[in-house]
Amino acid sequence: MNTYFTKPIITIGLLFVVQLLHSQINVDKTRNDTAVLEQKDNFLKDITVNASIHPDLVISAYVRNYSLINDSLYRYLDAMVDYVIPENAKKGTAKTFLKQYRVYAQKITPQKKRWIQITPGDVGIPRFYVKSVLDTQRYSVLPNNTIVFKKYPDSVVGSISLKDSLLKIKIDRPTIGDTSVHDFLGYRIQFLRTIREEMYKLHDNNFKNRLTKINDVVSKHNYQKFLLKHKKESDFKVVEYFSDIIVINAHYIDHSKVKSMQSLKLDREKNSYQTSFWKDYMHTLPKNIMEMLENTDIPDFLNEEINQ
Repeated sequence: MNTYFTKPIITIGLLFVVQLLHSQINVDKTRNDTAVLEQKDNFLKDITVNASIHPDLVISAYVRNYSLINDSLYRYLDAMVDYVIPENAKKGTAKTFLKQYRVYAQKITPQKKRWIQITPGDVGIPRFYVKSVLDTQRYSVLPNNTIVFKKYPDSVVGSISLKDSLLKIKIDRPTIGDTSVHDFLGYRIQFLRTIREEMYKLHDNNFKNRLTKINDVVSKHNYQKFLLKHKKESDFKVVEYFSDIIVINAHYIDHSKVKSMQSLKLDREKNSYQTSFWKDYMHTLPKNIMEMLENTDIPDFLNEEINQ
């Protein structure tokens, strides 16, 4: 009589090698009183299983933030940034790695420091939201590709359009209701208008697939306008806040490599760059902002040459 059994030998590592030990037990049936057991070990062919890889999406982008107070440039920043989005992320913001930047800021008085604490108009690195502007509970898309508030179905606040295989989503709305006014630390803020635009590559020119993947994003643009006044002041100041993200490329890396990525610390008192990274993007800046920057101490983007 032959009896067979197997037992696994597993080696742990980046590659998992499973070896099945095939053992044979021989029983001598010629003798009634004694069972002679002989074990013969034979290794079967190795089975190799690759360890799973968890890729993160890296979006390299040129970003820009600036704000105006009463039509005067208050702060400006442009930079090169890597945004990292974990595998299967459905919401939240991407992790930000700052690579190069230029910055300009008016001299900050104690009063303006308070502004920074209470307003969304402070200039830093734009946040990259994983969700599309349409992936919220606020809006509905009608059959004619217009966008409305779910709470106010008669109010058209945006649209979806298609041009040259690019899908453009635009939300342009005033703030509705009493939620537009906020009081905080002696200041009153009244929100007037919000614009959000997103552009995506669309591979099949089909509007049914308008909620495209995050790795197809081309650009994101935000604009916000609000009034700001301290309780001791008689007049409101008009504050405008602009934010642009222009995607250069997107690629995947293993999650384990994210820990080794380096990021600069933003210092609003100085610039940090190795290349004239802004050169190819300044034509997208409004003319009035270009003229304001020419009168600041920000590095001259028109004439400066940088050794690369």
